[in-house]
Amino acid sequence: MSVRVPSALPILFRAVLAIASVYGCSKDVLNCETGLCPSGFACNPGSGQCEELATTVTSTSGLLGRLSAVRMADGQLGVAAFNSERKSLMWMRESQGDWQPSFLAGPAATAQEAPAGHTSAAVADGDGGVHLAWRRAGDSTLWYAVQGPNGWQREEVPVAVPGTVGAALAIGIWQGHPVLAWRALDIQNVRVARKMSEGWTLETLPQPTALPGDPTAAVDLGRSLALVVTPSGPAIAAYEANRGDLVLATRAADAWNVTRLAGLDPKTGADQGDLGMPVAAALGPAGDLVLAYRDRVHDRVLLARAKSGVFAQELVMDGQREDPVHKTTRSDLLGSVLSVVVLPTGLAVVAAQDASTMRVRVAAERPAGGFVSYDVPGTLQVWPTLVTQPDATAACLWLDLANAARPGSGRLQRWNVPRGGQ
Repeated sequence: MSVRVPSALPILFRAVLAIASVYGCSKDVLNCETGLCPSGFACNPGSGQCEELATTVTSTSGLLGRLSAVRMADGQLGVAAFNSERKSLMWMRESQGDWQPSFLAGPAATAQEAPAGHTSAAVADGDGGVHLAWRRAGDSTLWYAVQGPNGWQREEVPVAVPGTVGAALAIGIWQGHPVLAWRALDIQNVRVARKMSEGWTLETLPQPTALPGDPTAAVDLGRSLALVVTPSGPAIAAYEANRGDLVLATRAADAWNVTRLAGLDPKTGADQGDLGMPVAAALGPAGDLVLAYRDRVHDRVLLARAKSGVFAQELVMDGQREDPVHKTTRSDLLGSVLSVVVLPTGLAVVAAQDASTMRVRVAAERPAGGFVSYDVPGTLQVWPTLVTQPDATAACLWLDLANAARPGSGRLQRWNVPRGGQ
């Protein structure tokens, strides 16, 4: 389809087109009338005319950034991701081994809309309905959508002040209502919003328990965060950057309890390392809270599991490896991105990005204890996320950046984690 620009145009616009009519919009022109075509159209260097942009997309390509995956009511997967080529939030629905793509936000979804969806989070409710939250980076606003029988219903979250929404974002379902947590840039803390029938409510997490000998210490909370909803209420794990601590906020009744879980001894104030950047969270079959987080000093990934209200910490994997050439031990930047799930058997599975090798590693808990680690097949792997499959195993999704013809964008890939850590 071609569109000729009407004659009733501003003088400058007509002059530019007159020049183009003489010289043509040839391939020798580096900027082929960029920006002069209507929305939804682009200049064809061969014809010199504005032509309609193709609306088809390759469903698993052109992606960049964190993936948000959920299991829907029909047992199929849904994945939200940012399409860097279209600068829009894309939703991919699994269907008979393929993916059905659509756009929810950004210029590919609505004409003239600003790029959106660099950061997103998804969750399925008890009926398998999908809820999505995302950030629009240009104005730092927060958006929410729910998938209903008539398609997606979306709105800007009114209680999130524009310009204050940070990149860390999480979503859950609490008593049938969506609950969102995000890093607030204006206060360097975590805000929590809940959508009720009468509208949105807003809370700010209280300060963590005062430090021994330093009760007025400033807090920088939420550069990384994770949210799950336990039987007693939401639980938010967040990184506190000033001290390098993992902080856990749990809500019971109408109050939050916020404590430092790792990185600092809450009784003595002794520094135990830089822990919690990033952090991922999941629930066990009995509603027990499981956290996977990075130890930045030792380049290793740890797991904390709540047992009778007490967290037990164990090593999942570390970045130490032997260099056979130089006969030395090297430390990779392991755990720069994390994901964790707990299988119906109660065994945990953790996926970790190795930023040094651009590979993904997965560790599966053994029934007898401990973890077995796997290198996920492939090259140039980023942004791993885990999902539980209907057969009670786990699958790892990630983006493959190995296509040199499309630099800066990835293709969605999947790998099934061996059953039972074997």
